[in-house]
Amino acid sequence: MYIILAAGDPTARVITLKDGAEMADFVYYNVYGNGKVRKTGEFKADDTARFYTADIDCFSSDVVDGKVKNTLMNIVLTDESGDITEADTAMASLMQLLAGEIDHDILSAVIIEDKGQYFVWVELNTNWSSPCELYQYNEEENTIEMIGKWDGVDLIGISVA
Repeated sequence: MYIILAAGDPTARVITLKDGAEMADFVYYNVYGNGKVRKTGEFKADDTARFYTADIDCFSSDVVDGKVKNTLMNIVLTDESGDITEADTAMASLMQLLAGEIDHDILSAVIIEDKGQYFVWVELNTNWSSPCELYQYNEEENTIEMIGKWDGVDLIGISVA
């Protein structure tokens, strides 16, 4: 996990739980738009946030010229109740961007929609660690930007600043 001091208002705040930790061991972070992350005090996650998990078969990865190349095969998302849900235009664009920009095998991707903003929590397969990256989607520019990086944690909640 990388913790770097940052100034200004956070873009989002996230609650994580280290793999294998007890549920009482949540860790709280402020996440800034420049990729900096700082531990913070306890806060309540937004109850307006909606989480959509991409099916494991949505992405395929191959090694091309010594680099991992991801391809978006299909878009199958399940909501928090486990029901398959249709991706809106933003979610579909976000998934296409993930496939094109991430240079590791994607193990899982969870799209978070909260207060009109989209984020995606991605777990990668690097064989040596368990990197987890948080991206923010800019719908106007159709771009994603990594705003936080952890290792070996699960995303428990988010609060949009």
